Amino acid sequence: MSGLDQELGEGLLRRVQALAFPRAAGSEGDARVRRLLSEGLRAAGWRVREDRFAYSLKRPWALLRAGLASLAAALAAGAAAVAGAPHAGAWCAGAAGLAALGIAGAAAGVRWDSLYFAPPGELCTANVVADAGGGPVRILLVAHHDSKSQNLPLLLRGFLVAAGAAGAVSLAAAAIQWALFGVPARLLAGVTAAGALSLAALATLTFGNRSPGALDNAASLAVLLELARRLAGPEGPPAGVRLVLTGAEEHLMAGARRLAADRSLRSAREPLVLNLDGVGAPGPVGVAGERSLRRRVLRLAREAGIPARRAPLPPGTGTDALPLAWAGLRAVTLTSGRLSRAVLRVHSPADRPDGLDAASLAAAFRLTERCVREILAARDGDGAG
Repeated sequence: MSGLDQELGEGLLRRVQALAFPRAAGSEGDARVRRLLSEGLRAAGWRVREDRFAYSLKRPWALLRAGLASLAAALAAGAAAVAGAPHAGAWCAGAAGLAALGIAGAAAGVRWDSLYFAPPGELCTANVVADAGGGPVRILLVAHHDSKSQNLPLLLRGFLVAAGAAGAVSLAAAAIQWALFGVPARLLAGVTAAGALSLAALATLTFGNRSPGALDNAASLAVLLELARRLAGPEGPPAGVRLVLTGAEEHLMAGARRLAADRSLRSAREPLVLNLDGVGAPGPVGVAGERSLRRRVLRLAREAGIPARRAPLPPGTGTDALPLAWAGLRAVTLTSGRLSRAVLRVHSPADRPDGLDAASLAAAFRLTERCVREILAARDGDGAG
């Protein structure tokens, strides 16, 4: 790493240390981080406002009851298949298959969290919005400012979600085999039962406010604060760039959903979304999202010699880019591109700044800055033509 990158990375780490404290949505830490972000952006010359909103994520009891019924039917189907009772097993498998399909359809637009967690009553938070004022939005720079802890380690949670998905697929396959051939699918039923138990284990998932959230997501906030300072320069912030530091990402991406409902974005000239979530772990920058924009970002990284790679998101993962993509915007997420100890500490009290890597932070910053400046230059060239 060059001396300039070393200096940049160490400066970003100092910013992370100032922002890495528990800040669950609606908490005192949430209000504190919003204040720090607003002050930093105003000091850099940006026009800043808070888009406050209240929300309540009620536990979807109907969906949860259907899920529990599906688990019970899947377990019964697995037991019946192993015992060799084809008729009882077939009915159980069919009922469980229908329930699983219903759950899959209902849960297509939400994260698994919604099945197991309901915040206590109505919560209030805000998106911190910064721009130059006026004109169409060309680039949306997004990062969430909230954090959370959870009682299940991230790796275990990913495994349970994957096992549950495998169980649902095996359940459908077992039901088809039974219906068409009348043959008990013992192996498939065993996988189904294991998947059902995995989803039952996920039902023990609880969230708290004990994680300082260095990787998730204070590092991304530090990158965007430094970028905002450099973009503004002596002439002020560039037109067409908007930073939105969202609230309640850990609560079903509530802040991003509010942002996606902003109809003024529909009238803009195809704004591109660069979402930062989890940058700064040792290793290359990870890039996930819309294919053509992802390829463009990776090309820019190669040209600049910045280590980056495609990063498929783990099962059950949701980011603020999703609601924006559902709203029709082209979006990519910059994240960590390699599984590391820092990544495994996400959503735990161990997610501290000492797990981050200065070189990776500098690489994430340089790639984000290069993307923004290249997009602005390309758009200005199109306008001039």
